[in-house]
Amino acid sequence: LLAKNKFAEATAIIKDVIDHSSVPQQLVAVADLAVMIKDLDSAEEAYKKMASMGFTERATRGQASVARIRQEAGRNIRLATDLYNRKQLA
Repeated sequence: LLAKNKFAEATAIIKDVIDHSSVPQQLVAVADLAVMIKDLDSAEEAYKKMASMGFTERATRGQASVARIRQEAGRNIRLATDLYNRKQLA
């Protein structure tokens, strides 16, 4: 679905999988996949559900990873905006 630019539909399917997962190991796989495809909202949701099931250590590491990725994306946006404002285009 992602290759066909159906991002909303893909996100809805991932959220449905998260909502219906009752095994923490499944949530680990879904959350890690979501991180790989940069669906950070879904990854964060899966890590939160994982934490509520008792997998707090793994969930904490995953949430820290999501926070780092978001922080880096914010830095990249600020850098790109700054370069654009200074007319330093590549």
